[in-house]
Amino acid sequence: MTPLRGDLVSGFGEAMPSYSNASSYGYGYGIDLSYVYVEYLAASAQLVELAGQAASTLSPVPLANVTGLNVSGELVPRIIVGVIGSANQWTEPLSWMAQQNALYETDAGENEGMGFAYVNSRLGVPWVIVRGISDSPWFPSVYIGPTAAEEAANVTIYIVEHLNLSNVSDAPATFSMLSNVSNAAIHGYIVAARAYYLGLKVIGISYVNQQGQMVNESGPAFEEEFYSEYSYSAAVKYLLAANRVIG
Repeated sequence: MTPLRGDLVSGFGEAMPSYSNASSYGYGYGIDLSYVYVEYLAASAQLVELAGQAASTLSPVPLANVTGLNVSGELVPRIIVGVIGSANQWTEPLSWMAQQNALYETDAGENEGMGFAYVNSRLGVPWVIVRGISDSPWFPSVYIGPTAAEEAANVTIYIVEHLNLSNVSDAPATFSMLSNVSNAAIHGYIVAARAYYLGLKVIGISYVNQQGQMVNESGPAFEEEFYSEYSYSAAVKYLLAANRVIG
């Protein structure tokens, strides 16, 4: 078993007690190599590139369907190469999301794909996750799950139809492949070294940039940046502005 390149394993869990050592357990029995702490898993660069070429398979969506508002125009779907986060709890309310995304710069959250990514990565099998985003600031009054699922399926079909099975590369996706609008690309890191909080507010962050230098950010502007990112009103303004441009 040869894990794929590009994954970051930050540590391992403790060896669990057995019947023979349970009475004295606590003095330490080393690490358990089967219990892996993973910071991130890198998808296949080849599959990511193919997914990025599948934009022609996407169809415009009426803004009225996305927002539930009486507006005209269309929203053109985009393929975003970003970071998907997986957690053992629901990432809400917005203050929790801001805290989480200060430490892990994710663009979407999900659960089902984590096991798929981990198993394939540890077995050395090239993989990629294709997600159609159906939630919006207007959820649950507006939900376009069937549309999102269909678009994700179309992208997946494109990848399968254009993949040369005789020449599948195990090279991992790199930071430079992220879309410019992805959170990690905007902020310069995927996993921070440290995050600093004051109550529910993120007040600072330290991370290693792509040049290997430690960067420290803090102050009111930093707080505003992270909290404005999850503003429902900002999303409304963005879509209405898009409506004026497109429709």
